[in-house]
Amino acid sequence: LLREHGVEVNIFTWKHGRLMCEKNQLEDVNFFLSEADRFEKLPFTPLYIIRAILGIKKIQEVINSGYFENKRVVIYSASDFYPDLLPGLYFKHKFLQALWMAGFYLFAPNPFLGYDKSMKNLWYWLSQKLAYSLTKRYADSVCITSEPDIKYFQSPRLTNKDIFVMKGGLDY
Repeated sequence: LLREHGVEVNIFTWKHGRLMCEKNQLEDVNFFLSEADRFEKLPFTPLYIIRAILGIKKIQEVINSGYFENKRVVIYSASDFYPDLLPGLYFKHKFLQALWMAGFYLFAPNPFLGYDKSMKNLWYWLSQKLAYSLTKRYADSVCITSEPDIKYFQSPRLTNKDIFVMKGGLDY
């Protein structure tokens, strides 16, 4: 549908992201795959970091190739997880005319307010604080899951027209 309107869709992901796109019948897009699948046997934390680094590396390779020159570019980060967020932020800073749309779908509960106080939950909550700050400061638009979260992203830079509520799993 987007190609019919002259829009080229380019997806930066890794093998598992492409498989998910194919499973959901996403067609007529260009994939740029990082080599992160070479490391998929590693534990979560090193793989998480490697995916972010290799995502940034792949974006830099494609920018250096001149692929995006003279093109209108919107980059979408699918979540606030760093392997999604950091490559989008990097692209935004290296390709200044690009618009960055960031996905930020659920706020992690504060582990100090009665929620599970595990190190994993504390780590996620803290990492999301930085992700939220980077998203609010640099994203050109944000996708969220509910109207009550709009107020957390509103700013002189991000107005209601820049914040999109996308209710997951619902077909209208």
